[in-house]
Amino acid sequence: MPERRRIDLLRLAEERGLRLGASRTLVIDVIDRMGRPFTAGDLLEAVDREARGVGRATVFRTLQLLCSHGLLEQVRLEGQVVYVADHSEDHHHHLICTVCATIVEISACQVSGLAKAIAKERGFQLSSHTFDIYGVCSHCRDN
Repeated sequence: MPERRRIDLLRLAEERGLRLGASRTLVIDVIDRMGRPFTAGDLLEAVDREARGVGRATVFRTLQLLCSHGLLEQVRLEGQVVYVADHSEDHHHHLICTVCATIVEISACQVSGLAKAIAKERGFQLSSHTFDIYGVCSHCRDN
């Protein structure tokens, strides 16, 4: 499996002006140490192991807060919602490995024109779009 990526989510949250109490700080620290895409269930288990006393509601509210401020993104992987730490403020898409769950950001949006054309053709006013590509990464393919 590719190396885990660690970013300083706590620093990023503070830079964006989020008010964080002790419990949310603990949840964010657990997310940062996970260093990989995770489900809400994964996070609940990790918080239970590493930050006892933090309630489920706090975990879910923290996920919602981080997503609403662009620090986490939700992607679908094998029918589940998976959270990905996202420190990029630019619009981007993903390559997602269906074997190891590695997620690679694609920063160049080459589907904007197509999305606008399809929306216009169907009478929609486009507000946003997402585009994720699923497959097997080179590391998993070689092993």
